[in-house]
Amino acid sequence: MNHYYQGIVMVLISALGFSLMPTFAKFAYANGVTISTLLFIRFFLAGLLLFIWAAFKSGKIRFTPKDLCGLFFLGAVCYTLQSGFYFSAVKYIPASLTVVIVYTHPAIIAAASSLIDHEPLTKKIIASVTVSFIGLILMLGTTTENINGAGILFALGASVVYAAYVILSNKILKRVPPLVASAYIALSASAGWLIWGLSTKGIQFRFQSEAWPWILGLVILSTVFAMLTFFRGLELLGPTKATILSTAEPLFGVIIAILLFHDHLTLLQLGGAAGVISGAVMVVYAREEVKSPQEDAASCQQHT
Repeated sequence: MNHYYQGIVMVLISALGFSLMPTFAKFAYANGVTISTLLFIRFFLAGLLLFIWAAFKSGKIRFTPKDLCGLFFLGAVCYTLQSGFYFSAVKYIPASLTVVIVYTHPAIIAAASSLIDHEPLTKKIIASVTVSFIGLILMLGTTTENINGAGILFALGASVVYAAYVILSNKILKRVPPLVASAYIALSASAGWLIWGLSTKGIQFRFQSEAWPWILGLVILSTVFAMLTFFRGLELLGPTKATILSTAEPLFGVIIAILLFHDHLTLLQLGGAAGVISGAVMVVYAREEVKSPQEDAASCQQHT
C-alpha cells in the first residue's frame, strides 16, 4: 500500500475511533460510572500514554512558561468544559444526534475566524456554513419523538467551546508539536476534572467492574489510538486532506448509533445529517483555499 492510501486508511481509522466515544460512554454510564470519574480516568491515562509516546518519538519535551500556561488553560478549562458538555449530552439525547450537532464546529470556527482574525468570508464559506446549519435544523426539527432540551444545549455547548478551543490553540500549535501539545492538554484536562470531581463529590470509583472494558476502550481506542492514527495520516496526507477525511466521524457515529442503540432517523433527519457533514467538508475545503501557510498548524489539532 502506497503512502497516499495508507494515509487515507489511518485517518478513517482515527475517525472511527473518535466516533466510538459516545458508545463507550453510554456503556460506562450503564455500569455506574459518573461523568467526572470517566473523564478524569480517560484524560489521566491518555495523557500519560501520549507523553510516553511523545518522549519516545521526540526525545526531550520542552516548553516556554508562556506555552506551558497556555496549554494548561486549553486543557484544564477549555477541554474540561468541552468534554463535560459532550459526555453530558450523550446521557440525554441519542448518540447519533450528539455527534452530528457537535460537528457543526467547523462552521462556527469559520464564522468566528472571520470576526476575530479577519479571515476572508468568501461565498464558498458562507454557503458551507449555511448548508451545515440547515442540516442541523432538519436534524432537530423533524424528530418523531420528544428531544431532551438539556441534551441539545449540552451538545451545542460542546460545539461552541470546541470551536473556541481550536481558535485559541492556533498560536500555540505553531510553536509546540501537536502530539506533545495533546499530551499536555490531556493531563491538564485530567487535573481540571479532578478538581471539579472532588469539589462536587462527583468522582467515585465504586462502580461495577464490568465498566472497565468500556473505560479502557475510551482511553485506548477513542483517545490514544485515534489520535496517533490521525497524526500518522496527517504526516502522509497533509492537513487539508486529513481534516476533510476526518469528517467521516459523524457518519460513522450515526451508523454505530443506529446499529447499537437502535436510533431511528427519519429521511429528513438523514438529509440533515448529510447537510451537516457536507457543510463541514465544504468549510474545511473553502478555508484551506484562503489560509496562509502559517495557519497550517491549526489544522493539525484535532480531538483530545
